[in-house]
Amino acid sequence: MKKYSALSLVMVLFSSLLIVACKKDRIEEPEEQPEAKTEYASADEYFDSKKTEEQEFVIENEDGTDPITGKEGTKIYISKNCLEFPNGDTVGFPYTVKLVELYKPIDMVFWEMPTVSNSKILDTDGEVRVRAFKDGTELQLNGNCPVKVELPNTNPDPKMEVYLGEGSDPVNWVSTNTNFDTTYFGYSANINKLGWINVDKLPDPGVHTITYESDSAILTNVKIFIYFPSLGGVMQVYDQESYLIPDAYSIKTFCIAVDASKNLFYFNSDLTISSDVTLNVLLSPVTDPDLTTYLNGL
Repeated sequence: MKKYSALSLVMVLFSSLLIVACKKDRIEEPEEQPEAKTEYASADEYFDSKKTEEQEFVIENEDGTDPITGKEGTKIYISKNCLEFPNGDTVGFPYTVKLVELYKPIDMVFWEMPTVSNSKILDTDGEVRVRAFKDGTELQLNGNCPVKVELPNTNPDPKMEVYLGEGSDPVNWVSTNTNFDTTYFGYSANINKLGWINVDKLPDPGVHTITYESDSAILTNVKIFIYFPSLGGVMQVYDQESYLIPDAYSIKTFCIAVDASKNLFYFNSDLTISSDVTLNVLLSPVTDPDLTTYLNGL
């Protein structure tokens, strides 16, 4: 009898443990996994499709006294005698002049041509690119004479300097320490190097930064910009942190993304910067017309 009692006790204990284990299995729920962040495709193709065109002018028989005039009003006075091939050879007719005009923030955005000099935002009245070509070869100035460029403006600022673009991705604007002449037309200057030209001056020094993060998206391929309404300048943000921003400036910051199906998304925020800021980016679907309307309204 003692034998059976001991065996019964063991079976009872085993059954109890089994019941407890089963109950525990039923009660425990699997850990909730964090929701995966959305990864966006490259937006380069969309940006390229929205760029304002590069204008081309075929010059067949001129002496540089009559200007080439762009669609936005830029005037270029250029002579064949001022041009040469990279190896120093002289240039004959015909040759081609190419012009890009960026006077509006939407055009600076889609060309990804921010107005930044050595990480500092610039006060700007526009940027243009002037290039010359002969039989597909890009030409340079030979040093005998500059190219005269006039940029339209109804209220030109005599403190604006000539800045030239150096490098690429992004271009850095470098001051020539020469002021533009102001005229009834706008700005005028003699340029000794073909390429990007900007009408700028430096505002207050920057002291604050904006850091961009997102709980819902990977921001690697997202294009991020900051627009300064009082300066007309555009800053592009790389690696999710801005350059230094002057104190007490009102800004408009926005992000543009494209998914694998070429659907558009954006985020925007209006801020007055008085300290370092961290923004949590929540991208929402947007149509191309609506995004264009927003950028045109900057």
